[in-house]
Amino acid sequence: MSGEKGSNTRKIYIPLVNEGTSVLRPTQGITIDKNIFIVQETSDYDPDDETWLFPPGNMVECNEEVIEGERILVARKRGKDQWYHSHHSEKNS
Repeated sequence: MSGEKGSNTRKIYIPLVNEGTSVLRPTQGITIDKNIFIVQETSDYDPDDETWLFPPGNMVECNEEVIEGERILVARKRGKDQWYHSHHSEKNS
């Protein structure tokens, strides 16, 4: 899939709220697991100008969707913080 910036980041899309229509903002996400990412802010991110459904720093779960003929990863729900703890608690036992 295009949009890879590095081995552990992918281009993901974040829905905007209060726009009056459906708007997706492209940004980078740090890959945590399959379809689980940490949202990164864009260079021009301005929370006073637009409201992201999942602001930078949030863990999100993305769905692969086809928008205007292109397959993209869209953040549709907050990632489960329990994922991190369940995959790292064994090391601390």
